[in-house]
Amino acid sequence: MAADDSIKGSQTIVTQVMQVGVALLSNDLLKAEEFSKAPSLLSSHVCSVLCVPLIIFEKTLGIIYLETSDPIARFDKDQLQLLAGIAGIAASALENAQHLEWFAQENQRLHEEIRVEHLMIGQSPAMQTVVKFIGRAAPTDATVLIRGESGTGCVTRISLGGAIKQRNSL
Repeated sequence: MAADDSIKGSQTIVTQVMQVGVALLSNDLLKAEEFSKAPSLLSSHVCSVLCVPLIIFEKTLGIIYLETSDPIARFDKDQLQLLAGIAGIAASALENAQHLEWFAQENQRLHEEIRVEHLMIGQSPAMQTVVKFIGRAAPTDATVLIRGESGTGCVTRISLGGAIKQRNSL
């Protein structure tokens, strides 16, 4: 069920469809013994309900829930088939969205893990190679010696894995 409390539905039906993973179509809901005493159905005077699970790879991700308190309005098998098709497409889209969210979080985590903060000057391909090398060495206990042209007089301050190391080159 959605986190938004303004969206109401029978918790009894939602729980059953989520657990069993089978769609439910009923036009005489209160006559069915298993639902006749459900408080949410009694208080809302629900007459008909159509509830279909969102299933992918034998895993129920959620449901699509339709109900009506109008005694004249009734759901039929064609609507059940249509909603089952929509549920299949929605389950696939939801699974893809969950994977995309996970990949985005993992990408951010990995970028933070290999991030190297530095005050080194230069954006040349050679300097980028040095920064990438330092990034690979950062999570280890290795000592890294970086040599360059003499006389450059550079001072390098590099944050490796949270530890700040400073080295004056001669």
